[in-house]
Amino acid sequence: MDPNDRFHLGKGGLQVFNDRVDINAAFEVPPGPKYHVYLMQDNEVTCTNQVNPNRFISLGRLCHFTGTQSY
Repeated sequence: MDPNDRFHLGKGGLQVFNDRVDINAAFEVPPGPKYHVYLMQDNEVTCTNQVNPNRFISLGRLCHFTGTQSY
């Protein structure tokens, strides 16, 4: 993550279960329009990664810019 990239800067963690994904209380991203949550196989996604649209699952719109949430 590039600390100078204020647009994409975020922090927090998550847990993946068979039926849901839980984002922890430390989660935080800057406010923005229409953020979405995607589940991908890659360990790290950067601006230079080639993201194959057939290799991720959309979990929907981000519910909140901070804190605990489940998908």
